[in-house]
Amino acid sequence: MLKDCIVTAVELVENYQPEGQDTKLTRNFIPEHYFTGIKSLLNLDKELLIYCNKSVEEDITNALKDKVQSLPTFINKTSKDINPFYDEIFEYSKKIIDKNPTGVYCWSPMLTTAKLFYILDAISLKYERVVWMDAGLSNESYIPEECGGTWHDIKVQNWDNYYPKNENDIFNPTLGKNIFKLFEKTNNFMIGLPYVGIEPELFIEKFWDTKIDYWSASAGLLGLTVRKAHSIKQMYIGAIKYYLSEYDRIFTEIELFTFLNVYFNFAKLTFANFNPTKEKGSIYDLLKNKINYDEIRFSNINL
Repeated sequence: MLKDCIVTAVELVENYQPEGQDTKLTRNFIPEHYFTGIKSLLNLDKELLIYCNKSVEEDITNALKDKVQSLPTFINKTSKDINPFYDEIFEYSKKIIDKNPTGVYCWSPMLTTAKLFYILDAISLKYERVVWMDAGLSNESYIPEECGGTWHDIKVQNWDNYYPKNENDIFNPTLGKNIFKLFEKTNNFMIGLPYVGIEPELFIEKFWDTKIDYWSASAGLLGLTVRKAHSIKQMYIGAIKYYLSEYDRIFTEIELFTFLNVYFNFAKLTFANFNPTKEKGSIYDLLKNKINYDEIRFSNINL
């Protein structure tokens, strides 16, 4: 029988602060900001693996122990343990920031580029169908609060606003079932946007020597089987090395998976915006109405 799991990571990301500037490589989020989202993921009724250090594990346990039926499975590793390119990417990112310290650098490339490595680590624990989901995917900046949108500030979170007390909460066992049902017809799936930024587009086209499809990964939700994860591993590593040697901008898993899509033609589920509404094209609309194989598109097909 196939062993399924959802994987996410919760950690205090390492930042960089140039002299006279605010901190970079972080949105000033702390682990506590993701605890409400963890409950949303637990409500999908699938085994949840959370990668974090022991201290964060204890904080999650204390925050949720009386609010959930069962706690997640904790793996005491962070992106520094998981990502073999952590130090190289960090040093690379600092050099980019030093060139233009007033730029906007809000993502942690060391954590975001580790997503495939987290999945591979879960596979090493004998899981065969692994889904990565961002711990903040249910946040109210993406999902309307009345539909299960959660708050980063646990002090203002309405803990009755979850399934089953809130029957409109889309983070429920049906969504969990639908997500893993996708594996019945495909060995991978990924969400993303129907466009690629101009600068990454030109860089990717230069490498592949071909016109790329207008789709970019936004891998807050992605699923891979054992075979698919291993099949993309070496090219994923090659993409990291290529970006480190040839690119002159900070990159994340967005660029890496968009880059690999040209070759691997991932099974794509597309949304149009991050607005927290029920409107067509929102993340809510994607999770509520489009997690089924009929909505999957491949390259050279109208997205």
